[in-house]
Formats: sequence, C-alpha cells, structure tokens
Amino acid sequence: NLSILENVALGGDTGFVLNLGGIEARLTQMLAEFGLDVSPQTEIRYLGLGQRQRVEIIKALLRGSRVLLLDEPTSVLTPGEVESLLDLLRRLRGQGVAVVLITHKLGEALAVSDRVSVLRAGRNVGELGPDALRGTSTESVRRRIVEQMFGGTEPVAASQSGRAAMGDVLFSLQGISTAREQGVASLRDISLDLHRGEVFGVAGVDGNGQKELGEVIAGQRKVISGKATYQGRDFTNRGVAASTRAGIGYVTDDRLHEGSVSASSVAENVALKAIGRKPFSNGFWLNRRAMDDRARQLITDFSVKTPGAATPIGMLSGGNIQKLLLGRELSLDPQLLVVNKPTNGLDLRTTAFIWQQLRNQADAEHAVVLISSEIEELLEVSDRIGVMYNGELIAVLPRAKATPEVLGELMLGHQVQAPA
Repeated sequence: NLSILENVALGGDTGFVLNLGGIEARLTQMLAEFGLDVSPQTEIRYLGLGQRQRVEIIKALLRGSRVLLLDEPTSVLTPGEVESLLDLLRRLRGQGVAVVLITHKLGEALAVSDRVSVLRAGRNVGELGPDALRGTSTESVRRRIVEQMFGGTEPVAASQSGRAAMGDVLFSLQGISTAREQGVASLRDISLDLHRGEVFGVAGVDGNGQKELGEVIAGQRKVISGKATYQGRDFTNRGVAASTRAGIGYVTDDRLHEGSVSASSVAENVALKAIGRKPFSNGFWLNRRAMDDRARQLITDFSVKTPGAATPIGMLSGGNIQKLLLGRELSLDPQLLVVNKPTNGLDLRTTAFIWQQLRNQADAEHAVVLISSEIEELLEVSDRIGVMYNGELIAVLPRAKATPEVLGELMLGHQVQAPA
C-alpha cells in the first residue's frame, strides 16, 4: 500500500532528512527509461508483477548498484513480460551493469547470457564462455549444459504419443462461486467438466483464482453457490477428509508450510494424510514400521535424496520434498489428482520425472488438474488448457489450438481468436 516513490526510498541511505523530491525527479526519469508509464505516486498494489519487478530493479540501480543478482525472476511472469525483462537485461548489460541470472530455464539463459556456469550438487561442474555460446548451435550448447547438469544423461520429457481419447466425465463443476477473502480472488460462475484419461492444465497470472479453483476441487475451499459432482454424486462442500477417502488427491504449491510439517520426519509426513487408516494405524496405535516401510519405498521409487526416513523433511531440498509429496498422493491411488505448480524451481531432471508421473496418471484413465504459471509445462503435459482471469475461467482450449502467444494474451485478460 506504499507508492513506487516510497518503496524506492525505503531503506535507502538518505541521511538524516528524507528528500523525496530529489528522489522523485530521478525516479520519474528512470520509470520512463524502463518503459513504465506510471506516476511515482502510484501504489505498488496497482502494478502488475512484471511492473513491480522493474521497480525493484530501478530501486537497486538508483542506489548505485552495478551488479544485479536475479533469482528465478521470470517464475510468475507471462511470456510477454519475460521477453520485456530479457530485453531490459540486455540494455543494462550495454550500460555496463553486471547481471547474474539464476534460472532453471535454459532458453532464457541462452537468450541473454554471455557466460553460463552450471552447478550440480553444490559444485561448479562446468562453464561455457562467449566463444562456446556464440560459436555453435543453440541445440549443441543446450546438450552440453544438460550433460554437465546431469552427468551425461538427458532427462526424458513426458510422452506425448499414444494418448488415449478422453473418457467419461469424472468430476464436474456447475456455476461454482466462492466468497472473496482479503487479498484473495473469488471464483465467479465456474463450470468445468474433468474427464478420465486427461491432464487439464490451468493457466493464469498468480492471483487470478487458479489456487482457489484447485482448492474447491480438492475439497479445501467452500463454495457459496453452484454444485460439484464427483463420479455422479453431489460432492459440494464435502470437505478434505471425504474427498481424500473418495480418491481426490491434492499437492499444494506451498510445499513447506501447507504440504508438510517441516520438523516431523520423512516417514511421518509420508503417512500424514492417511495416519488414521491401515496400514499406518489400527485406530488406536500407530504402526511405525509400516510408516518407515512406506517412506523407504517412496524414497527409492522417486529417487529422493535424504539421509533416511527419520530425517526431518524440512532438512530436504525443495525438489526432494516435492517428489515426496507427489509420491504420497500417488501412493493413495487417487482417481483425480490436483497439483499446483509441481515443478516450481526444480531442475530439468526432476521436472521431467514429475511430468511423466502426471502423464502416467492420465494414461491409467485417471484425471489430473495441473495448475501452473509455466506455459511450456502446460503445453508439454496437458490435453486441454483453461485460462483463469480475475476469478473467471475465460477460455478452455484443446492442446492443438493452444500456443504461447494465445495463452499469454488470455492470461492478461485479452480476448483472442485461437488458431483454427
């Protein structure tokens, strides 16, 4: 709720007296240079994510910074905003600013970098300089980087071939609306059928109702109007416990605070969603051996790096926690699985592994709802893609008619014509 000017001045070395007027003159000039047609008095909450990011870069540069460290800066941006950011980084490079770009997206790294360093297991395992990046084909450079990242083995993406046709409707939303909470978009009149044998992708800029849609399907969020039907039965507002027992799984995007209990062991977290049922409990006593056995099985099946099942899950890396949470849901054999940003911040190999697990679910005639801000991911895995904007499902496209350009425009609320 502070203005751009106040945010830029906040925490700066301004001396005893804060001279906002002097800062505003410089800020106005930089806003224009950075393509932001807004007043310095505009409150930050009225800016898009890409605009906020530019303000943060301006804030650093106004303080005299000549080195920018950007950690996964495009994770919540639309394709158009990503390209604008990359153009901005090229301009800053031309002005003598050094930029360190941390990213798991090879395309972005290759599009803007002069040098690429590759980290694996905490070590620098390779570096490509300007000659290597410019002197060979992009595909050749990409292959070298992947070999360095994974020790010579290329991750295998989810298979697009041999998909069966969509089956019967498994889950249906009819005119669903939810109450608005502070800072949270409400859903308005959502109607959607989910079929067996499909991955249904959900695209949208963060904060437009994607998370709330996933929570409604998983039974975590109550609706104020409309009807939810699962396997022909009215499932409106049945709640999480009933949904889990009926075969609806949910993997949250908040893996540390909502998806797991960080101080509890891997084994305890693996059993958490079925702790009151066999084999983990007989209703009175916990079966610790069964919990350990299930945890060790998932550690093996999902290649989780951990000292053991007794390790607190909060000690694991984000990717390993993510694999465990997905494994936990799949071990319950869900008929409908909702996953929210399952590969956010993960490396290529882990991403490819998770994509394949989602496709396997659909191939087994189950249904998957994939919520993601990564258009590449949605296009790779989904059979249909819906776009959320301001709490509404404004479009549903078959994969064949979905392109990055069309999805990007729809994510910004623009009505566009999909390719024929």
